[in-house]
Amino acid sequence: MSGVAYALKVLDSEREQFEQQHGWNIKKMEAGDQSLVHDYNPEKLEPSPVQDEYAPVIFSQETVKHIISVDMMSGMAEDNYRTMKELKGRAEAADVAKSQNANEWCSPMNGVLGMLQMLMDTELDTSQQDFVVTAQESGKALINLINEVLDLAKIESGRIELEAVPFDVHDVLDNVVSLFSEKSQTKGIELAVLVSGQVPDVLIGDPWRFRQIITNLVGNSMKVTFKSWLHSMFHLTGKWMFKYLNDASDTINLVVTIEDTGIGITKDAQMRIFTPFMQADSSTSRTYGGTGIGLSITKCLVELMGGEVGFTSEPGVGSTFSFTAVFKKNTSITKENRKGHADTKRYCSEPTPLDFQGMRALIVDGRCTRAEIKMYHLRRLGIQCDLAGTSESAFSALLDNSSKRSLNMVLLDKDAWGEGSGLAFYRRFVDLQLKGTNKSSQAMPNIFLLGSSISTTESEYLRLTGFGDCIRKPLRLNTIAACLCKASGSGVTRQQHRDQSLVLRSVLTGKRILVVDDNAVNRKVAAGALKKYGA
Repeated sequence: MSGVAYALKVLDSEREQFEQQHGWNIKKMEAGDQSLVHDYNPEKLEPSPVQDEYAPVIFSQETVKHIISVDMMSGMAEDNYRTMKELKGRAEAADVAKSQNANEWCSPMNGVLGMLQMLMDTELDTSQQDFVVTAQESGKALINLINEVLDLAKIESGRIELEAVPFDVHDVLDNVVSLFSEKSQTKGIELAVLVSGQVPDVLIGDPWRFRQIITNLVGNSMKVTFKSWLHSMFHLTGKWMFKYLNDASDTINLVVTIEDTGIGITKDAQMRIFTPFMQADSSTSRTYGGTGIGLSITKCLVELMGGEVGFTSEPGVGSTFSFTAVFKKNTSITKENRKGHADTKRYCSEPTPLDFQGMRALIVDGRCTRAEIKMYHLRRLGIQCDLAGTSESAFSALLDNSSKRSLNMVLLDKDAWGEGSGLAFYRRFVDLQLKGTNKSSQAMPNIFLLGSSISTTESEYLRLTGFGDCIRKPLRLNTIAACLCKASGSGVTRQQHRDQSLVLRSVLTGKRILVVDDNAVNRKVAAGALKKYGA
């Protein structure tokens, strides 16, 4: 570098006044290799041709004094600028086209998934069934990838707009837990959610995008967390903490923390973790799947919600992602009438079938955080909770079930004080009951064994002893309510809750239905599904 120069932006409408002010004409940069500016003779340079704007040099060091008055937007620079402007326009048009043609992207895959579902309803042998399930899972993965790419395109082109509707925070989180329920049970991972009592039940914001952020972060944690980490680090993984950051005017700034005991992120990879299509290292996508788009989308959505996202991570120990999001307070819907509100109901689960108010539960668990999560769910049902952190205190509470503090139920963690310790406690309790050791006049409460993985043998043992039942983790409100209703005999009966296929058949049999869709495969899938139920 031989010197430094400064050029000013000048619009064409300002050119004449600018030239009069400086006493010289704006000159055209010579075409060719612009590194040879030291050969320029300013007196021989032609005036810059008319264009929308110019960049004449108004100051330079002595070593490059001869380029004062030269238009840096002309010559080869002008050609490069026009090329870049054209490429930028093409890229923006491509982004718009991608988001506008989302239906064309997804329709073929929806057709494939629909036809695979219809194929599963036919007579298939075991191998064929396995092939179809594998193809369907691959199709779902591709649909998710397409949706991520489309979301990224919408964000980059500024086409994403957030909704502002009332929604129940707890129901959104229960929905995410349900989404990962099967995967967490298969991998032997304990997944749990805990919401601070300070967080209002109903907020105003975009529940779909809020759910998408959490789903992305939990999905990443689930991919890289395994049972071995669970036992070597700490028992609770996949814990989400929700609380206030502040409470100003009519807005609520929510802070969400998602912890895992996975493989962690290396120091080198931490700098690029939010970059689109970048994985932590080259083996990540091969080993765990994914494209590296999710975290980039998460960052953009969090920023759209007026928040920030960050993380801490230690390789071999785990990661903690945190983000904030700004929501509005709900002033029109109270806790009592929110379920009946039309807008809120779209984002809320149906009310529980039984009023649990006034019931009392004993939670038996040696880990405080895990016990707190159980209390969080039971208190949502209006159930009062006592805690027993040791086997001695648990036995004492069970065998001395006085009328003043009568227990309706006991929630016993399968791994209360270590792997399988809860089940061993239950066996000991059953032995005492069979030997007649318990002299209490009170009826024994229902005992529920809670675990991420409960075998058929264990479940059958609980049923045959007559004292217990099981609740599979991860915990969510509707699952707990259904189990409690079933145990008390006051829930919805099997006859009342008729099989959905019978209901559909009774409604559709003999009906003539016109299917309208501009996609032939979609028409075939819809017609096949309707014919299945007699239409």
